[in-house]
Amino acid sequence: MQPRNDVMNIRLVIDPDRLGEFSGFVHEMGQYAAACHPSRRYEAVQRMAFYGFGDAEFRGSFFRLLQSCFLCDWFWSSETHTNRWEMLVSFPTRHQFTLEHVERFCGFCKNGVACDALDRGITVPLARFFERIENGKNHVGWVRNRLRQACERRLQVMREQETGTRIRNETGLEFNSGNMLFIYHEWQNALVDLQESRNMCDEFDERVDMLLRTVHGMRESMQRSSLVIDRLRHALDTVSMGCAEYSSLQLESAVMSSNLQDMATGGDFSSLQPLPPPRS
Repeated sequence: MQPRNDVMNIRLVIDPDRLGEFSGFVHEMGQYAAACHPSRRYEAVQRMAFYGFGDAEFRGSFFRLLQSCFLCDWFWSSETHTNRWEMLVSFPTRHQFTLEHVERFCGFCKNGVACDALDRGITVPLARFFERIENGKNHVGWVRNRLRQACERRLQVMREQETGTRIRNETGLEFNSGNMLFIYHEWQNALVDLQESRNMCDEFDERVDMLLRTVHGMRESMQRSSLVIDRLRHALDTVSMGCAEYSSLQLESAVMSSNLQDMATGGDFSSLQPLPPPRS
């Protein structure tokens, strides 16, 4: 069940020990509103920001009590933090209530109620305060549509200015269509350069692969050549051994032929030549 904000519970807002003093204050404000104070016209508040603790029922009672003292037009409030609320209140300037009067009123209230006067017009503090209330929860009250639209436009301009300032600080360029096109074309050129770099890297990878294959083939060729050389060396060793055996056989044949000739001619056996020693 939603708490009612059209019921005023004085004891919920004002300290019971100060009700007598508060009644005198309300009577004083009534007399002040009935009188004319042209000299204080520039001191009169138009919009006030209030802060405090409590639930929606406390906020509703607070505004009804504020309205009974200062004849306020409307209020717009929400819970911006846990059990902490903020409220925007519109004061009629014809009665020329000042910030001093409103601060005296807050002095009678419970839950740490405080207030600030907002400058006239759609200022930055008003737009920020309105944004905090809009982003809160458990909203109570209402706000004029023209003021809402003006605050939203002001917030939009502020966001654009903040965006432009951030872009200018980070890039050194103003946020406009010409610079956006310039950055876009630079980005496209960077993409082209990146693609060319990728293509070069791919080409280098292919060349490295080809060189690796060439080195691998050369290593296999060297291994095959080493095997052939080993076989040739073995063949040469075999041929050398065969040649040595052939020479030894020739020598034996020559000695034997010489001995046979000597024997055939009737020579002395003492002149025979000894055969070469056998091969090991």
